Amino acid sequence: MDFFRTGNKKNDQVIDNIPLPYIKEKIIYGNPGNQVDFQILEVNSAFEAMSGIERKEMIGKYYSKVFPESFAEFDKNISYYLENKKSITQYNFEIYLKSMAIWLDIFMKFHPDDIITIIFNDCSERKKNENALEESENRFRSLYDNSTTGIYRTTPDGKILMANNAIVKMLGFGSFEELAERNLESNGFSSGHSRSDFVKLIEQNDSITGYDSSWTRKDGSKIYVSESARAIRDNKGNILYYEGTIEDITMRKIAENEIRELNKLFFDLGIDPLTNIKILVKKAAELFKSKFSIYNRENEGRTSISNHNYYNIPKEIAERHSHEMIKLFSGYLKQGKSPFYINRKTDSEIFKKSYLLESLKIKACIGFPVFVDGELSGNLYILCSENTKELEKKAEIIATLVKALSLEQARLDSREELILSRKDAEEANKAKGQFLANMSHEIRTPLNGIMGFSEILLYNEHDNQKKEMLKLIEKSGQHLLQIVEDLLDYSRLGAGKIKLHESNFELYGIITETTKFFEREAKEKNLQYSVNLEEVYIKEMFGDGFKLKQVLANLLSNAIKFTDKGNVAIFANSNQDGEKVNVQLIVEDTGIGIENTQLDRIFDEFKQLDYYLIKKSKGTGLGLSITKKLVEMMGGVISVEGDKGIGTRFIVEVDFKVKTNIKEEKPMNDNIDEIELETKKVKILLAEDNEANQFLIKAIVKSKDWDLTVVDDGEMAVEKYKNGSFDLILMDVQMPIMNGYEATKAIREIEMDDGKGEHIQIIALTAFAMKSDKDLCIEAGMDDYISKPFKRQQFLDKILNILKSN
Repeated sequence: MDFFRTGNKKNDQVIDNIPLPYIKEKIIYGNPGNQVDFQILEVNSAFEAMSGIERKEMIGKYYSKVFPESFAEFDKNISYYLENKKSITQYNFEIYLKSMAIWLDIFMKFHPDDIITIIFNDCSERKKNENALEESENRFRSLYDNSTTGIYRTTPDGKILMANNAIVKMLGFGSFEELAERNLESNGFSSGHSRSDFVKLIEQNDSITGYDSSWTRKDGSKIYVSESARAIRDNKGNILYYEGTIEDITMRKIAENEIRELNKLFFDLGIDPLTNIKILVKKAAELFKSKFSIYNRENEGRTSISNHNYYNIPKEIAERHSHEMIKLFSGYLKQGKSPFYINRKTDSEIFKKSYLLESLKIKACIGFPVFVDGELSGNLYILCSENTKELEKKAEIIATLVKALSLEQARLDSREELILSRKDAEEANKAKGQFLANMSHEIRTPLNGIMGFSEILLYNEHDNQKKEMLKLIEKSGQHLLQIVEDLLDYSRLGAGKIKLHESNFELYGIITETTKFFEREAKEKNLQYSVNLEEVYIKEMFGDGFKLKQVLANLLSNAIKFTDKGNVAIFANSNQDGEKVNVQLIVEDTGIGIENTQLDRIFDEFKQLDYYLIKKSKGTGLGLSITKKLVEMMGGVISVEGDKGIGTRFIVEVDFKVKTNIKEEKPMNDNIDEIELETKKVKILLAEDNEANQFLIKAIVKSKDWDLTVVDDGEMAVEKYKNGSFDLILMDVQMPIMNGYEATKAIREIEMDDGKGEHIQIIALTAFAMKSDKDLCIEAGMDDYISKPFKRQQFLDKILNILKSN
């Protein structure tokens, strides 16, 4: 029967009885023949109910007028089918009816005279379920990918079909593909455990829970795991694969093996270390059948956690009188690491002095020191109402309990210190990185002018006295540059990446040269300045002489800086001991000194002691820290003595090797033959905003037949490049308007877009000397770099070699 007809009562009744919403419409076309609307011809009762509009309000009217809020969405979803005269067997979309979004399945049929009939089915609930299923699947995928528990699927013969990241990392592989090459049947379980036992159990029971075994990691090491799995079978009962989870329980297994004999004692311990300490303090009393026990922290500086834990002692008595008792007992525990036992008969005076012991009628006390990382962390006291002889009998079990107390204390310390340490480390790293980056540029830029001009003047100077002055300027600049280089490498000191540069050196000369450098500064402050080298018996040796020189320079600089009156004295001695030369340097002053209690902080990095740095001139907070690291790198030790108002005395001791016969490299001769270029006018573009550096480079290239064009910023450099022809570009990195990186990228883009000539060589002139900064130059498109400050010949050789290669 065709239900898509109307005109008689019987068919109308049939349509009304259709349980799903039904509508009959005529397509209304505009010009030129485009469908623009639908005229509603018939609806059934179900459609009235769905739309909330009576039939008489719809018949004969346009769909867009009756349903303005859903017309656009309705028209959009069926327009394709209307244009192609195609019926719809099932199609779903979301529209608004009764000001509410619902999902509908529609079934549409075409009839003559542009008539269509549509049956609707509300599928909102199904869509909701589908969306919920999709969300659930996404959550499962996220759980699978991010779970710290290993999840896997394998074939019965041990081939790995699926494994999440947790298993890949747990077994030490780099990827799932690498892990999948392993077969658990032949190379999975480690010795002592068999996969066949696992397979047997899971085939018998279809699942297994908490199966402990050991697996072999990629590097051959063993881990303990707890495994839960099940067998997946086909409809014939054949096993298709195993799927399950594994958890790394290696640390738990180790702990279990270590304290197996005391498992019962520690049964009550949980995850909270503070709670565990209270349990252990209580257990300690119970072991000796005592009613009372106390555990006190030795470090009173920790205010975020309790310094005392009591068992069974009235709170008022404990809070008011425990410090008194602990002070009386402290002398016993500080005598050694062994526990002590005292009783009222042998030590009656102590018991009489303690209100706590008297009020609780304590007759004996057993004390145990608690150490964390080798340092005394606290003391455990067991207070007995009767004399006891159980100490020797229970020595092992109480030692294990004290060890457990130590572990819980370490966990408690770590929990509190972790956040503080992380914060301190982040702040220190940030300060260090910022300091190093800025220092490079701010010091090396003026050094470039100082050293460059002194070298040029020295090159052309004939007056011996002036030459000596210029040499001193150049030598001082070179010394400062070397110190800057070491400071820039400071971030790598802790990682052990800085290497010693060992060679034969003269100790006497290094000390004389360094002390002479500071002589004028000491004289200006009217200080008595003395150098005693009478005990330098071995003058030549093999090692890193410059680092020793830097250590001495740092100590002398500090001594003079913080001494206003009195003297600064340097003592040195050296003696040969077999294949070694023992060197000792002592720098002492009568300056403001350091409080004795603060001596252990003087070598901390990025820190300055307030009373020690009361001068107008303050340092970076790195000097003594670097000095200590340099001494330790050379295998030596540094110590400090002194007190506030008295002065300080720094002692450095280093062992060097006996002088060798290694041929020393000669310094580069500035007068070496220069590379000859083909006869032509070389054109160089210099982008540099620093006037001193502009003048210096002009002076260096003056002797060459080079045409040098100078601009002050990167933007001007790009413009000059566009409108000119150059053989080479020298590009400063830090410039106003447009920096060197941006200018280089712009020039490279011009080369690519316009095909302007060949690839022009761009050389960075950078005062940033960190490796990461140099990498940025190359990444920006520069071909090479010259670090400031540079030597005249080094500068010329670099350019000559590049021009020759072109």
